[in-house]
Amino acid sequence: MLRWTLPALAGTLLFAGMANAQQPEIYKARLEPNARNVGLCNELDTSLRREHTVTVTGATANVVGSGGVKAAMKQTTPKVYENASVQIGANQFRIVADLSKALGTLDVTDNRLGCRWSGALAR
Repeated sequence: MLRWTLPALAGTLLFAGMANAQQPEIYKARLEPNARNVGLCNELDTSLRREHTVTVTGATANVVGSGGVKAAMKQTTPKVYENASVQIGANQFRIVADLSKALGTLDVTDNRLGCRWSGALAR
């Protein structure tokens, strides 16, 4: 028969709780262009309309898209992650993953032209 002492049990439960807190949350989004995007934005549709994966671990998140998008993001407010200087080709973008609402969103906005792509984040 296995006997647990109170300190050993407390240590095991604390370790199990810490392990669960470290588990990343993974979300996926397929981005769509904003209807107001200008013609120059269409050149980026191929890269940005693909599926993107957002992996959240604590106060940081990473976004990876099959079109070459890769960025580390920092938490700016609870459950909102942002990187304002992501380079994709010759363009610079702001990426925001907002998980603070029931339906999370991923937004990618060109810093120069204002072109925008967005999609719903789902597990």
